[in-house]
This record gives sequence, structure tokens and C-alpha cells, in this order.
Amino acid sequence: MNAKDVIDPSWYKTYDEHRDRLFSQIVMLNTRLSILEMLEDFPFLLFLPLYDDRVFWDEMRNSLAETIIMGIWRIGIDTRNNALTLKRLKNEIRKHLCDQSAKEDFKNRCKGANFKTSLSVFEEKIKTIRHQYLAHHNQKPD
Repeated sequence: MNAKDVIDPSWYKTYDEHRDRLFSQIVMLNTRLSILEMLEDFPFLLFLPLYDDRVFWDEMRNSLAETIIMGIWRIGIDTRNNALTLKRLKNEIRKHLCDQSAKEDFKNRCKGANFKTSLSVFEEKIKTIRHQYLAHHNQKPD
């Protein structure tokens, strides 16, 4: 199934732009996760035995963790009406599909991806970290 064949032609350009923006965000998120995993697995003790010598790498790890959390928030959780999230794109696609068979196929594919359940595992933790430590710098959790 080609998207151009099943999406309302008047909305296809918007779909294309939104898809590309989210794809870029997901690629960045995956890249940062991979780099963070490499940093976590790297045997720093072999090269930098003193903890004080690792300030740069610790700050790099913390920065990556923060951008990862904000990236997950941006593409998966953000609740603002105008936020471009995967959920919003999914709903917009469903609204702009041209025929019933395409709508049924899309609905089944979304169920198979189990996106909502997968995200809900992390959603509350990401919300807490984002709201209390990254965005608002609260000293203690509410």
C-alpha cells in the first residue's frame, strides 16, 4: 500500500512533512541511545582510573540522557494540542485516509505495533523526570 494512493491528496503534503520531521527525531533519538550505550559499556577504568578524570565523559552521559528524555517526550508524550507526536500523526493519518479498506488496514497495523502499551510503560517516568528535573528544576518530587 502506497501512502500517496490512500491519503487524501489535499493533506498528503502535510503528511509527508510530518512523517519526515518525526523520522528525523526518531533517527536522532536512536543515535543518541546508541552513543549512550557505548559510553555506558566503555571500560573507563582502564584509561581513566580516577573518577575525577572522567568529568567530561560524565557530563556527556548526562547531556545525552537529558536529550533522550526530551526526545521521547517530544515524539511520544507531549500533550500540547499543536505538538507533533506519533499519536497525533497516527490520528491525522486515520482521519485523512480515503477509503474504508485503507482505514481497516491502518487500524490493524497500529494494533500490531502495540504503540500505546509500549509507551505507557515509560510515560509516567518520563513525565516525572521531564517536569520535575529537566524543565522546571524542582528540588524534590511533588
